Amino acid sequence: MRLRNAFWMSVCTFTIYMLLSFLRFFNVLGSEYDLLIRWVSAISLISLGVFVGVLISGMTKVRKMLIGQFLVAVGFISAPFVVFLSIPLINTLPFTAVIKGLILWALTSGYLGGYMAFLFWLKRKGIFKVEEIDSTETET
Repeated sequence: MRLRNAFWMSVCTFTIYMLLSFLRFFNVLGSEYDLLIRWVSAISLISLGVFVGVLISGMTKVRKMLIGQFLVAVGFISAPFVVFLSIPLINTLPFTAVIKGLILWALTSGYLGGYMAFLFWLKRKGIFKVEEIDSTETET
């Protein structure tokens, strides 16, 4: 397995686990979903172990590649926090629920678009470089 695939697998499973945990905490999911949450938690830990194992296995150029992927993952994982922080402000506006939903959608899309533009700007200025791993490496 390649390092990039292992990284994205661990990020996705951890994000799903956190989403299920938040939904359970806010009583959107009932107690009958506790087993599912535990299974996703176990899958998340296993995928994190696979990622760490592949990381330790001695690949080159790992640090520069992981910095870029980490920045992208942090930006996309923090998008729900933009929504949660803007909800109290948007609820004070005298609009209907549909208009408020459109405003939230525009804020989230604008945040993600701006974040990606910021990352492309950083890449263009050479502040961080995204390097590919050689395609001649062996997959494990």
